[in-house]
Amino acid sequence: MQHHGMPTRLLDWTTGSLIALYFATRSAQIGDQPAVYVLDPYWLDAAGHSRDEGLVFGPDPCFVGDDDGQILESFFAPRSSLPKYPLCIKPPHTDARVVAQKSVFTISGSVANSFEILSRKDRRPRLVQLVFARGMANDLRDELRTMGIVETSLFPDLEGLSREMKLDFSIRY
Repeated sequence: MQHHGMPTRLLDWTTGSLIALYFATRSAQIGDQPAVYVLDPYWLDAAGHSRDEGLVFGPDPCFVGDDDGQILESFFAPRSSLPKYPLCIKPPHTDARVVAQKSVFTISGSVANSFEILSRKDRRPRLVQLVFARGMANDLRDELRTMGIVETSLFPDLEGLSREMKLDFSIRY
């Protein structure tokens, strides 16, 4: 929704490592240092919500059990009543972009910097930042392109086709 101008507490993640690398390098400029974060959703949900199960499937009621439904509902409470820490959500595959991008999400709670706080609390946090060499974004994008990780594979719509054609043919406005 944020891409369409709607504020949201959802943070996009992907289960595809090459897809994550693509998004890390997609808009990088010369001299930028791309990074990818790797998160264990089972660790996050256990650390933040005392859950062993990890990803909540939602928000479609057809895919959500009673326990998960109550947890999800708590994230739609007034700001003062929100759970403290984020929750991992694996949405049903009802949208072409969600499928193509292997999308999963976290929905934030009331605590700012919650990933950092939970990582500091744990002797063995399972949130890692992988940092790539400065200036490698173009080379990484070229390698990803040879593997088929391009705009049209991640945005299977006219918008993705338009962006890919502009890149391929160096079309500028």
